[in-house]
Amino acid sequence: MWESGLESRPDQDRIAMEKRLLIIGIDSLDPEVILQERHQLPVLSRLIDASLTYRASSVFPADTIPAWVSIYTGLLPANHGISYAFDLFDPDRKGLAGIDSSRIRGSTFWDITGTAGLRSVIVQPMLVYPGWPIKGVMVCRSPMDRRLNWIETESDITTHPKDTTERYAIPLRFRGIWGGYPGRLNLGRWVHHGLEILEEEKRMGLTLLREESWDLFFIYLSILDIIQHRLWRFHDTGDPTYPGETEMAPVIKGYYRAMDALIGEFLRSAPDAGVIVMSDHGHGRRPVKTVNVNEILRRNGYLSSNHLTEKLAAKVRNAVLAVIDHLGGEEILIRVSAAFSPIARFGGSLYSGDPAIPPGSRACLSRFAGIKSYPHGGIEIRREGISDQEYEKVRGAIITSLESLSTPNGEPLFDFIGRREDVAPGSYSDEIYPDILFRLRDGWGVGWDLHSDIFGRAHDHRVASGGHTAHGVLLVHNLNRDIRRKTLSITDLSPTILDYFGIPRQDLNLDGKSIFGSD
Repeated sequence: MWESGLESRPDQDRIAMEKRLLIIGIDSLDPEVILQERHQLPVLSRLIDASLTYRASSVFPADTIPAWVSIYTGLLPANHGISYAFDLFDPDRKGLAGIDSSRIRGSTFWDITGTAGLRSVIVQPMLVYPGWPIKGVMVCRSPMDRRLNWIETESDITTHPKDTTERYAIPLRFRGIWGGYPGRLNLGRWVHHGLEILEEEKRMGLTLLREESWDLFFIYLSILDIIQHRLWRFHDTGDPTYPGETEMAPVIKGYYRAMDALIGEFLRSAPDAGVIVMSDHGHGRRPVKTVNVNEILRRNGYLSSNHLTEKLAAKVRNAVLAVIDHLGGEEILIRVSAAFSPIARFGGSLYSGDPAIPPGSRACLSRFAGIKSYPHGGIEIRREGISDQEYEKVRGAIITSLESLSTPNGEPLFDFIGRREDVAPGSYSDEIYPDILFRLRDGWGVGWDLHSDIFGRAHDHRVASGGHTAHGVLLVHNLNRDIRRKTLSITDLSPTILDYFGIPRQDLNLDGKSIFGSD
């Protein structure tokens, strides 16, 4: 029995007037790459010409799982409480395995439209597994895929109703592409395998689109994000590790063309439908230049690491990372880490140091966003043994000492830095965010070195050269409604869907707003 906590019913006259709605969600589809390549992307180019919307801001931080949950619910992460960042040095993904996706049951756009009497087809929504019965059909794919080799994975599949697998010959296990770095010798086969997987996902989606009865259709596709993470430096001629014209150079452009063709097939298969094509965030060069925030905290007396053995360990760690970086050995370390969890833990500590606040310290970098040279980050403050007043004093002093810092060129180092309740207020803010949140200026990422220079460079760029950017895509077509809002967020999708079908949402307390401006 499908269910939702929403009791109100839609304007039935509005539902009778509106078309069906087709939504294609493509992870990490980047607005800038589309503009650069639009002469090779005829479908997306026509959508851009027809759409009054284009870019939509992502959530903080711009990570896949919290972003898609925000898309489903219309809530910011601080109000839906689900946050996870994929990490090179977490092959077991214990944090991901611990997320219960059923906690958003009843608050997703397909649950609410189902309560209003609309029939949905929902195809492999990110994170949602094993899913739950809805009014319509849902195909769920486990985010906990199993690596079969250095190229492919497999994931378990569940469907609601259960006989959907038999009716449409959907396998109980679905092939996937490994999200880690496959190694230089495997790149060609890895890229080809990804296109095969995309073709299988397209075939499954089109079958459901054509054969099922639906008012609302949603499909999620993840492969573009994986490809861009690993191959960005082959695409980006401005990347300092760009290797020149190689056989990998045209891959990302080729995947955009494949996505363009896929979108075209879905649109041709549902010519009567209103259409939304969107992404959770964009993609770009992961910063190579880093700011060693823990070293700044150490020099300001907030992080204790002055014992001779600690200094020696930090120096050895920095030297090992320098050698690994120089010899290109990060590929070996990361592949071995994927195969052996103890080595993964060693690799994580090698790159970031101890994840806990060291004894005698008052603060250190948080791993809440993963061990990455991304611009966003956070700082944890030790609360034990200090009063609320002393805690706020320490937090304010750290913010003040950091916000005045400059790059070597004299530019402000931080786009923003502040208390978590000011940067990301919400009912779950204390649970999912560290005490201080920040974003560095463009081109700079978080570094983890200690007893080092303040400014450094990323050690894993050759194997993870692409990173998430703060704006995704939101293109609309054939909605037959006035678009009144131009500054958009990915949280606007859910309220826009509800508004499109005339479903009241005033009592839902959503963070997003309808693009039709009727909130």
